Amino acid sequence: MLFNSLEFIFIFLPCALLAFYLTAYITKNSPLERLPYIVLLATSVAFYACWDYHYLWLIFFSVTANFFFGKALCAISEKTKSKVVLSAALLMNLGLLGYYKYTDFFITNLNMAVGSNFNLQHIILPLGISFFTFTQIAFLVDIYRKELQTFTFLDYATTITFFPHLVAGPILFHHSMMPQLQKKVRFKLDECITGLTIFCVGLGKKVLLADALGSYADPIFNAVALGFVPDAGEAWRAALCYSLQLYYDFSGYSDMAIGLALCLGLRIPLNFYSPYKAINIGDFWRRWHISLGVFLRNYLYIPLGGNRKGFSRKCVNLFIVMFLCGIWHGAGWTFVAWGALHGLFMIINSVWLRLKKIPEAVPQYLRTGCACFLTFLCVVAGWVLFRADTIDSALVILNAMIGNGMETSERIRGGNSELAIVIGLLVAWLLPNVQQLFLSASPSDNNYTDKKVFRPFQNILWNKVDPAMAWGIFAACLFSFAISRIITSTSETFLYFQF
Repeated sequence: MLFNSLEFIFIFLPCALLAFYLTAYITKNSPLERLPYIVLLATSVAFYACWDYHYLWLIFFSVTANFFFGKALCAISEKTKSKVVLSAALLMNLGLLGYYKYTDFFITNLNMAVGSNFNLQHIILPLGISFFTFTQIAFLVDIYRKELQTFTFLDYATTITFFPHLVAGPILFHHSMMPQLQKKVRFKLDECITGLTIFCVGLGKKVLLADALGSYADPIFNAVALGFVPDAGEAWRAALCYSLQLYYDFSGYSDMAIGLALCLGLRIPLNFYSPYKAINIGDFWRRWHISLGVFLRNYLYIPLGGNRKGFSRKCVNLFIVMFLCGIWHGAGWTFVAWGALHGLFMIINSVWLRLKKIPEAVPQYLRTGCACFLTFLCVVAGWVLFRADTIDSALVILNAMIGNGMETSERIRGGNSELAIVIGLLVAWLLPNVQQLFLSASPSDNNYTDKKVFRPFQNILWNKVDPAMAWGIFAACLFSFAISRIITSTSETFLYFQF
């Protein structure tokens, strides 16, 4: 079941909200005040079962096993024994992820390397396994570090299975999620309205922008995989359309997840903050998939030594982190190459920040604009690797982008792709993001809730207009357009679905 499906929007979501708040109202001021969260847990399990009930055992096993690993870590005071338990828990989690995500990739490459003929297992990747695996690893490491000591099975299981984040994140962290689950449920109309508005914005991003852009990018990438060689125009059109499609698809999902959580009175981390406005690749990773960036920093980069052991070691650590980030994203050499490329970008960025000397005579706006544009081009080049079926296909497109394409009589026409690209870029570069428009819905611990960013836009856009009424009309129109497109066209799966 997808957030952009009619079944979810008109059946599952209303039923989930009604069951949650009706249970809270009935059990108010009674010993059963925790019952709404049991209902929320059951709702999340039902959401997972709607994808494939055959894998319910997997998430039940994973949650239960990690809960007991966590309790064991709490009970052990000796450092050596704690390391053994943590290592066993990490091995179990990474083993499950590796089996489901990388088995066929490993067999394919083994057959190619040694000439063997092992059969592929054709394993179906369970829904959200990458995300709930990382969420549970963070949980275990926090306990090992003594940053989390008290928790119940209900709070833990609800955090892991929480249906808004289950498909494609953001990665949840228990120190911020569990305290919210221990509060009494109170229905707040303003939070619910804000949450639904954010959901509508995310739905619009996915249905009206991402799906439209994908219809231009996919034919070219698919044709290249079959041997077609594009010209420069087609290559750039494919690269830009996919770069924008991925952004609006993934950030649209994240907005919908944040909105849904807010409807339930819960706040989850923001996951995107205008990443294509980044002025360097490090800034990009502070804005793109923020929860993953936080995870990689806190649970991989810092344990590796971070920047505490000299500049050379810092560069090595950055490359290792981005390389593993690429492997985590998918079982394919294109993902490995994408991660290595971003590792190289991070090293170049670190060297530049250490050595750069730009004349003060160059205006700040020009420096910022050039830095943003160059960063965007690097990211777009990386997304070609991310999207292509093989490294050879990616090289064909990248080669065409620098003018080495092939002119033939058979062209893949772009239709209105140029208009879609312009609209996508204008929205990404010029308009404020969801967190800037709905600051009251943003987590208090993020680095981007600067009200000064929002107020000038608010004064221009809603001058002499009631903001509540204006946003209501805007959200209603956006929702109507999105539903119309869902009804009249095939609903597209999120790019990070089954990830």
